[in-house]
Amino acid sequence: MNIVNITVLKRIQLKLVLNFKRSKKYLLEAEHVDCSLNTCYSQKDDSYLIELAIMIDSTKFPKANLPYNVIISAFGRVSISPDYNGDKELLAVVNGASLLYSSIREYLLFITSRYPLGTLFLPTVNFQGMRKK
Repeated sequence: MNIVNITVLKRIQLKLVLNFKRSKKYLLEAEHVDCSLNTCYSQKDDSYLIELAIMIDSTKFPKANLPYNVIISAFGRVSISPDYNGDKELLAVVNGASLLYSSIREYLLFITSRYPLGTLFLPTVNFQGMRKK
């Protein structure tokens, strides 16, 4: 598999939550993270364009005491070797989403480590079961 242009950050919005209680520990779990995945096949260069957006809205989960509201998205281009005989779209989507998510996870960790409310570390996710509907 050949991956090119793995990650280009497109948009980031990070807001501090004013009612965050510092004395209480926050707990970010997978159900607190909304993901949106868009894919498009490009015949021109036989590749898949993938956009992954991550949203965290602290108002949806007040008991989690989340310190940030987050919107961040990234996109990448994934090309598969012509010699691959399996489901190219599935391979591109699963691996592309995984690469983009890990890049977003690392970027968010880096950005929030400099914020006064502490570091936000996204939970791990598995894109293995994804299928285009």
